[in-house]
Amino acid sequence: LLRETNKAQTSLAKGFQMAIPEGDTAAVARLENNLGNLLATQRAFADALGHYLKSAEAARRLRDVLLTAQSLAKASLASLACGDFKTAESLNAEALQAIEKLDPSHDRTSLSATIGRSYRMIGGKNPDRKAYLWSEARRAYQLALTSGEKIDDPAALSEALGCLGQLDDLEDRPTEALVMTRNAVVYAQRAEAPDAIYRWEWQWGRLLKRSGAREQAIGAFRRAIATYQELRQDLARGHGNQTLE
Repeated sequence: LLRETNKAQTSLAKGFQMAIPEGDTAAVARLENNLGNLLATQRAFADALGHYLKSAEAARRLRDVLLTAQSLAKASLASLACGDFKTAESLNAEALQAIEKLDPSHDRTSLSATIGRSYRMIGGKNPDRKAYLWSEARRAYQLALTSGEKIDDPAALSEALGCLGQLDDLEDRPTEALVMTRNAVVYAQRAEAPDAIYRWEWQWGRLLKRSGAREQAIGAFRRAIATYQELRQDLARGHGNQTLE
């Protein structure tokens, strides 16, 4: 998170050196996932994909459903980045099927939103299957919304609502998009999550502008800019915000 790549590589290498001789499958599964994350930040998506799949395989042996789903979802995004939309869809479907077995939690809610975003992006690249893929995206977002409501997780609810608003906008549902996005802003404020506030205020402003509510749109854009400035200051202080990348 601090972009200290060399330290991350060293720590992961030491972890593998300790875990493999001990036959510690649980540690290996986590290490493979983390190495995939590191490679993905370096845009080495093909290499990241291989490690995500190794993580998922190890997690399956452990019957760790959450880690299996997390690794599959990230593998889907890596496949998408490599331009392999068919594999991305297949991996994403496996991830969604896995998390449906889990009890509501922050991790399940967040991962559901990630799976939904992946489906939305795959649909954008595959016009022939767009309707189906976006319906699956909506199913994943609704799962995130339901899960977040059950555990009263405002940050996760903000993400789910904002993503639903984005999908409504893409599917030409302007009224629904406005309602979802406004609620996303409210929950982001409740969660005191400036990265989410920025994203959804900006989306709110774009939707308002399109609807003809010019003054309200200007207000939303100004709030988004103010929040963005705060985030830039955090980045300058080394607080490790990642959301604007």
